[in-house]
Amino acid sequence: ILGGTILWWMYRNTDFKEIEHTVMHEMDWGWMLFSLVFGVTAQLFRGIRWRQTLAPMNEHPRTSDCIHAVFISYASSLVIPRSGEFIRCGILSRYDRTPFLKSLGTVVTERIIELGDKKELVTQEDLPFIVNDVLKHGMSEEHVRLLSYVVTTAYGLKPLASLRLEVNGQTYEESAQGDGQFDAFVRAIRHIYKNRLGRRFPWLTNYGVSIPPGGRTDAFVQTTITWNWDNRLIRTRGFDADQTEAAIKATIKMLNLIEQDF
Repeated sequence: ILGGTILWWMYRNTDFKEIEHTVMHEMDWGWMLFSLVFGVTAQLFRGIRWRQTLAPMNEHPRTSDCIHAVFISYASSLVIPRSGEFIRCGILSRYDRTPFLKSLGTVVTERIIELGDKKELVTQEDLPFIVNDVLKHGMSEEHVRLLSYVVTTAYGLKPLASLRLEVNGQTYEESAQGDGQFDAFVRAIRHIYKNRLGRRFPWLTNYGVSIPPGGRTDAFVQTTITWNWDNRLIRTRGFDADQTEAAIKATIKMLNLIEQDF
């Protein structure tokens, strides 16, 4: 029932005649099947890895349930982004009686491993920020995606940002200078919205950075930005080992939130 509901929601406004034409006349089935093998294999190993992370807590759910939960989590995230992380924990709680909080703890552990690849050490002080990022991640549908970007700075010159942004399936490129790297990034996006899309752009009203105690230069940071949009305040958070990257993540979350008004 859940699978059928998700499929209906995903494809309720789809032109199936166009899909049929693409499948029958444009799709290269050789490459599709080749990529499918790697895609399925990756999720099989992810399910097995998840079961292994539960073993030290004396929880031993069936491997098949872990794998099925991973696949279901991806399907649910297509409807509500990041909801799959909670749903797969609920599946193990329902069918294998694995405590929900223990499963959720392994999700946080995976996040630590993922973020740990960006720096030498994940400290104890970083953990509250990681948990906050997992639990409070923006849940809006992803209409706006940052495909690529580069920000540069040099002595005696203003920072420059160049980016490629996708808005509702359309790709736009823009560059801009600013008083700082993030300012240049925001100016480039503002140019896209005002000059290419003909839309207004929210005003940044507050910018805050939270850093774990200890004074480490490689600590994770959480950037919280408040925006004014049609006389209402929108607050978004970004989390990363790099402050500019954290601010950029918060900005993309904001763009997805305001996209619901169009």
